[in-house]
Amino acid sequence: VVGFAHQLRRRLDELSPDETAGYVEMIRDQAVEAGDLVEDLLVASRTETGNVTVSPEPVDLWEQVDAVMAAREFEAAVTIERTGIEAKVLADPMRVRQVIRNLLSNADRHGGDQITVRVLTGEGTTSLFVIDDGPGVPEGERAGMFEPFHDDGSTDRAPDSVGLGLSVSRSLARLMDGDLTYVYYRDHSFFEMRLPSA
Repeated sequence: VVGFAHQLRRRLDELSPDETAGYVEMIRDQAVEAGDLVEDLLVASRTETGNVTVSPEPVDLWEQVDAVMAAREFEAAVTIERTGIEAKVLADPMRVRQVIRNLLSNADRHGGDQITVRVLTGEGTTSLFVIDDGPGVPEGERAGMFEPFHDDGSTDRAPDSVGLGLSVSRSLARLMDGDLTYVYYRDHSFFEMRLPSA
């Protein structure tokens, strides 16, 4: 971010409008990534000391998905399956957005070309699924995939991934009396955030 900003300032008079826009876009994208990382680091640090707070209230999951989609761009194609199901949960809206953002970013970095967001209701719970068509987490790595800084050792790991998103997301889901789980089924990864229905 700092490097691109220095370059932009130093070369502003000689850059074309398209080049200037390119620098601004790179600065924006990297600033968003840095903000997300700081947010996750703060939660991870506070989790260790038991100082993470959540403020549950009735939350519409679709509204939170829309907020994340409006604030982020993803390389994969994201399909939002709206079925008319009421998706109200009792949760902290800011933390719900953080989990959704992490799940979508994780699928975008490590999954396939297609991501689907789906909501299903159960008895007293409502689940949001983020599904992708990538190769999935190796079976031998699944037991530790929600540990902080987990690395499956693959050589194609995204360079901007530090291994905090899933750990932080599960911690937040559990603080909101829910959970975050993973299964690989029919060539698709299914991440399920389950929360109490409102």
